[in-house]
This record gives sequence, structure tokens and C-alpha cells, in this order.
Amino acid sequence: MKLMTSLRRRINTRRYSRRDVIGVLTMLTAGTASARPLAAVREAGGQGSGPRKPTTDEYVAIRMVAERYVDAVNRMDGTAWSETFAPDGEWHLGANVHKGRAPVLAAWSGIMGGIPNVFMHVYSGVVDQVDGDTASGRWYMGEFLNLPGGTQSMNQICYIDTYVRLDGDWYIKTRRFEPLYQGKPDFSGTFSKLTGV
Repeated sequence: MKLMTSLRRRINTRRYSRRDVIGVLTMLTAGTASARPLAAVREAGGQGSGPRKPTTDEYVAIRMVAERYVDAVNRMDGTAWSETFAPDGEWHLGANVHKGRAPVLAAWSGIMGGIPNVFMHVYSGVVDQVDGDTASGRWYMGEFLNLPGGTQSMNQICYIDTYVRLDGDWYIKTRRFEPLYQGKPDFSGTFSKLTGV
């Protein structure tokens, strides 16, 4: 029982992957858990220390941040949207950097206040690497906007991100807005290429 309590505490605080947990449970049933610490199981699974590709669980958890972000935009729920950022998270919009949830929310509210309707969606994304409780990646998203005066616009965006894991949950640490297309839905607007990727 003491070993299980210790294992549960380690899993909760270090966020081991499903594969790690299965490995430990296998050792428990074989009676060898006391002979090998959980760290050895991580190394055996190829997840040692330093930058590495994300596990499936990590990718899914970070994608959920992207999806909660989009859901909050579509519901125009500024509080839920700002809570996808870490408490000291940063939103980079061109030369402007908004740091902390309250300033980030104020900037978002100023933008959204002039938009009657929006539909945003996630196209795809990639998590480049995970290093302990930090990660980096980018997400491709689209927005369809109804603007004042009855005009319509479309944005195709790449968000270039870093993430941080706090108390087991992932948040946006930095998010840089990179427009790929802005203009009319017929694609007669302005296209851009990614920079600094």
C-alpha cells in the first residue's frame, strides 16, 4: 500500500505517461517494483532527460489547450480564453506584447468588442519538443468574421507557441500571432509567409 501511495504521488506530480504507468504496474504485479525506480522505467521507454518528441498523451493534452482556446473564442468567453494562458503568459501581436492574464484579456476584449460574430477552428498543429515541463509548437487556425457594417473577412493564422505544465496541466507560455492570410473569403486578400520558424 505504501508503494502504491508513493507511486500515485509521483504520477500526480511528475505527470508520467500512460506507458510509464503501465510499466510500473507490470513490475508491481511481477513483484519487481522495489528493485527498479520509476525513473528507470522512463529511461527504458526512451524518454530520458532533455528535449524530446512529445508522447501521445502530451500531444493530446497540448492540443486540448488549442481546442479550448478556439472554443472560448467561438463562445466569446474572455475568461475561459485567458485561462488557456499561464498566469504570466504572453500574447505577441506584432510589436505589442501583452503579459499576464489580465493584460492579455484586456487586449483580446478590445479586439473582440468590435466583432459581432466569429467562427474559429483548428486545422492542424505540431508539438516540436517537450523538455521537462516546457514544450514548443505551433497551431494553424482559421477565422471567419462578420464585421460591423455587414462586411465579412477571413483570417488564416499560425500561432507559434511555447507551453508550460503547471500542476499537471498545460498552458500557453508565449503565443505569437503570425497571419498567413487576411481578407475576403474569396482569397483576394493578402497572403504572408511564416517568419522565424
